[in-house]
Amino acid sequence: MIDVVTGTHDNGKDWHQVWLDSPEAGRMKQDLDDMITDAANKPPGTTDDGNEFATSLWTQTRIVTNRMNVSMYRNVDYVSATSLLPSSVPCCYQAHEKSPKHRLSIPEILYYKFLVRLEGH
Repeated sequence: MIDVVTGTHDNGKDWHQVWLDSPEAGRMKQDLDDMITDAANKPPGTTDDGNEFATSLWTQTRIVTNRMNVSMYRNVDYVSATSLLPSSVPCCYQAHEKSPKHRLSIPEILYYKFLVRLEGH
């Protein structure tokens, strides 16, 4: 078999043509044609239930919500930081505008808030 595949045992035969001319190839083609004809004459094995997806919208919502809750539970620091950041920027800006004595830039204020968050952990 290896000699035939690698081509070292050639003997002048075209093995592809030998297969095409063999009775086994003819029976295989006939069996395939019979299977195709038989499958085409049968009714479909499944019926359409009219749903676009496999589960209902409620089930999908429940599964995705549970998955996101588990993800947030595993990464609490990221969630708390991203939820605090949008609310802290306007507060920092207002505090920055109202207290000219203590002039800190907004990035400095956010950095200090971040340090306080880390120390409180």
